[in-house]
Amino acid sequence: MSNSKCFVPFLLCAITWISGCETTSQPDYGPLGLVEVSGVVSLDNKPLSNAEIRFETVADGIYSYGHTDENGRYKLMFDSRKSGIIPGKKRVMVLEKRKSESESTKRDREEGEDPEEMVENVKIPACYGRASAIEVEVKGAETSFDFNLKTDCSTTSRN
Repeated sequence: MSNSKCFVPFLLCAITWISGCETTSQPDYGPLGLVEVSGVVSLDNKPLSNAEIRFETVADGIYSYGHTDENGRYKLMFDSRKSGIIPGKKRVMVLEKRKSESESTKRDREEGEDPEEMVENVKIPACYGRASAIEVEVKGAETSFDFNLKTDCSTTSRN
């Protein structure tokens, strides 16, 4: 067998392999009409840091989420790649953000504590969690939603 006959199959395999590595599928977010949403969350007039905020469509449970920084600011993410939210009526939930796994968390887990139960030392009233009564309408023109939560659960709408 000549060297050229062996080289052709090798070359075809190499081209197929290289072209296969260059193609990655990217989701098409265009049809969703995502709206960029951000704002500030406070608790008793103080910025609420290290919290997770979710805007959820009640009918189907689809939600966008964000995490508050030290100033209570958040920006909603549709998924881990894309920011924004599908427009419409949403229930707003504010939840305690889980700790990231650090050395102390690893040590606690090794000592028998459940990492799912470990949260930051932020006490957000349960009334703002899964049973939240706060609702908003997300439209293309309105992209900022601020919330001043109260420990007595008296907040039922945004500021």
